[in-house]
Amino acid sequence: MTYILFFIFTILVILTVEKLSQKFVGLIFKKDLKEMEEEQEKLIEYHELSLLAIAMNDKLAYKGFNEMMNEIYWKLFFRQLIITTTLFFLLLSPYMYFSGFLFNEIQNSFSLVFAVAIIYFMSKNVYGYAREILELRKEVRLIESRFEE
Repeated sequence: MTYILFFIFTILVILTVEKLSQKFVGLIFKKDLKEMEEEQEKLIEYHELSLLAIAMNDKLAYKGFNEMMNEIYWKLFFRQLIITTTLFFLLLSPYMYFSGFLFNEIQNSFSLVFAVAIIYFMSKNVYGYAREILELRKEVRLIESRFEE
């Protein structure tokens, strides 16, 4: 029963800390978020240009835009990941420490909180990537259907 309460409470704390960290990211990293937003706009522009290159049947331009998109995407991805996870775990760390006192029957509660937080983050990211891939596939099918007409 203690483990069930521990996991329920830990998940609630993780969700709360995530909301708090989202608010603090906006306050603390305004300049970085602005730069990341500009990079996101470039990414969207290059994506649209790559679609136009496909429509024009220009493989060289398509590959060039894809390379530029990949370069921007990975920089953006890792920058966003570093900012959000660092702040998230800084805010979660007091609970991680005090979980040993709150749930003293559970051995290694610090590690369990950390593991649950990592699993939550990974699940959330995998879901987001899967959703993006499905949206991209729909877009590609739409473009392919236009070529067939």
